[in-house]
Amino acid sequence: MNRNTTIVLVVLFAALLIYLLAVQLPKDRAAAEATPTVSASASTPLWAVTADQITGVRLVNLALQQSVAFSKDAQGIWSVTEPEAQPADQAQASNAAAQIAGLSVGNTITTATDLASFGVLSPTYSVEVKLADGAQHTALIGSKAPTGRGYYTLRDGAQGEVLVVNASGVDTVLALLASPPYVVPTATPTQGGADFLATLSAIGGGAVGTPPAPTATP
Repeated sequence: MNRNTTIVLVVLFAALLIYLLAVQLPKDRAAAEATPTVSASASTPLWAVTADQITGVRLVNLALQQSVAFSKDAQGIWSVTEPEAQPADQAQASNAAAQIAGLSVGNTITTATDLASFGVLSPTYSVEVKLADGAQHTALIGSKAPTGRGYYTLRDGAQGEVLVVNASGVDTVLALLASPPYVVPTATPTQGGADFLATLSAIGGGAVGTPPAPTATP
């Protein structure tokens, strides 16, 4: 091998080494940081709470600025406070608290550097929960996962991980935005209806629905 060939090989080797150090390694490092690590495990609760511990719930559609809130007093009676303050259907409100306590996490995404791609930095919904001991929890719900089985969620402001929360549970809870747990009034007879029945009774000569007595034939 002559001297010129050796020089060329050394130059090429140096150029390759510079390329690896200056270009390829930073690319590989950036790709590794940008690729989120998905930790799949058995479903775990979004919050370690029970329905009995929940004393207040507030749901917000951040895109439409629409909210529903309901809370429980010291006697355990639920009342709707948003959008209008009205008595709550106790069974519906209790069921909603149970559904929120039952929200579950299927997957956890860690080392994600681009949270915007999950929709959690500009979330569509928020779920706020108050507990009997004064603690509060918040979930920011972003985009739906490509599988359709979960929503990307940030829990209590922690941006170190993105949770994939079961979609069916989230959809059930968010349905309250369109149908708050108000008490449905029971229909009662009106005074006008009672007067009408009385008039019919007078015309018929007796109780409504009772045929008149037959006339005696001589």
